[in-house]
Amino acid sequence: MKKKARQHLVPRVFLKSFCDSRPPAHHPSDKPFEPSVWVLDKELSGEAYRKSPAKLFVEHHPYTLAADHPTDPVIEAWLSRIESAYEGIR
Repeated sequence: MKKKARQHLVPRVFLKSFCDSRPPAHHPSDKPFEPSVWVLDKELSGEAYRKSPAKLFVEHHPYTLAADHPTDPVIEAWLSRIESAYEGIR
């Protein structure tokens, strides 16, 4: 089993609500497109850019406890179950 090191601080299922489903004008029509979220830097000084929800608000092991098995962090496992259930309800 793969280590669950990359854990989301904001669930992807929540971020999907903010996705822009329109591909950029330069996106090749023969390639798949994943809806993305528009992002700004913290100072709001740069240009907005698009980023996949899978790559937003991710940190390494924020929910992993010292006693956890490296491939099965307890809190992350429970949060994953809750997120999956929520997506089905939403």
